[in-house]
Amino acid sequence: WLSQLVERAKKCLDHAATLYLIHLMIVLGYSGFPTSVNWWLVYVFSLVLTAVLAEWLCMRRELQSIPIGGLGTRGRGPGGHGNAARGGPGTWE
Repeated sequence: WLSQLVERAKKCLDHAATLYLIHLMIVLGYSGFPTSVNWWLVYVFSLVLTAVLAEWLCMRRELQSIPIGGLGTRGRGPGGHGNAARGGPGTWE
């Protein structure tokens, strides 16, 4: 979900930290300051895991090849040289 929202790998840590900060504010308002060491360990571990996985998914999506087969070749002559191949405007002869 986070990787779909952010769409850029370098912003994943910022968004994950913001999400977890909002969660911490909700916890503080609902049940007070968490004093358990286990709670903080799980909290920090899940923040790091969320940021790393979201960044990995964003990088994976950014590195996918963009299909361009057939785009930009319509209306071009043989060899894909536009009007120049047909002797129309833009010829260099």
